[in-house]
Amino acid sequence: MPAQIAYDHQIFASQEYGGISRYFVELATRISQFAEFDVRILAPLHVNRYLADSPRLDVLGRYIRRPPFSSRILRNLNAPLVASAIRRRPPSLLHETFFANRHLASQHTPVVLTVYDMIHERFPGFFSRFDVAARNKAAAVKRADHMICISESTRSDLIALLDIDPAKTSVIHLASSLTETDVDSLPAAIPVPFILYVGQRGGYKNFHRALQAYSTSRWLRTNFSIVCCGGGKIRRSERESLRRLGIPETRIIQVSCSDQDLAALYMNAAVFLYPSLYEGFGIPLVEAMSMGCPVACSNSSSMPEIAGEGAVYFDPTDVGGMAHTIEEALNSSTVRERMITAGRDRAQHFSWDRCANLTRSVYLNLL
Repeated sequence: MPAQIAYDHQIFASQEYGGISRYFVELATRISQFAEFDVRILAPLHVNRYLADSPRLDVLGRYIRRPPFSSRILRNLNAPLVASAIRRRPPSLLHETFFANRHLASQHTPVVLTVYDMIHERFPGFFSRFDVAARNKAAAVKRADHMICISESTRSDLIALLDIDPAKTSVIHLASSLTETDVDSLPAAIPVPFILYVGQRGGYKNFHRALQAYSTSRWLRTNFSIVCCGGGKIRRSERESLRRLGIPETRIIQVSCSDQDLAALYMNAAVFLYPSLYEGFGIPLVEAMSMGCPVACSNSSSMPEIAGEGAVYFDPTDVGGMAHTIEEALNSSTVRERMITAGRDRAQHFSWDRCANLTRSVYLNLL
């Protein structure tokens, strides 16, 4: 009889789109194809589009439009419903999708937890003193039977900061869901050539230093715009920063992207810029490399581990060094060709099939 693998509601009640929920949909879809497993997603009320568009998955729940109240309230509404479903039909193993502060399953049910990063622990100053993420993570880690870390960098931080037994951890890399078949024409009003930035822009994402680096180089300001995919509209504080730095607002373009738009942006960008102070993995790195986009990124945390020879690196706190590295990536055809070739080779190390196979081994060891 197949072992019953359950994934809980947490990330699906929080993310309409996003890297973590995409990871679990890609993973659960593949795990469900192994004969030894029967997979259920326990998400009574969820807002996740990937899950809603995955008919092959057995989802206990329904998609709803994002409600006006917070995702925390939605998670709290789901928790007793999921606990009740688990009591009625106990799974052989529960894979928690985020960091809950209490058990959802029986004490006898093995629990796997994926740890994505240690940003709250490394950079507490970027978060409110009322933020409970670090406390919830510590509680979730304490009760987990095994922790999957998405990079060796994250694993090292987890062990050091929360005093975890290394034997209870594994490193399983993530992957990109984009393929070149996704490519469509560039979104309207995208100026060419451009520097591409993807994702949120606040806090540890370090976008403010990227703007400073851009502003210090007359050559960059004159010849390249910056296109920001996702992350919400340019905020008032960002517009004020642009004025202080002397950057015309027309040089910074923000767009919302489908997968097709994003693939087209990667394939047409002059360079992909990833200036974060810290990343647990960095799916956009793999996306860019797989699409043949040159990468300029920080030399911190997991980024060298993931990008390898497929990127040029800078110290994310050194504005001048960042500007010089971006210019190098854009100016030298030799450097660009080397980055593109090495990046495509490096991207082949990451696949959802490999992620699923390694996760299968974790499940079988616990069972």
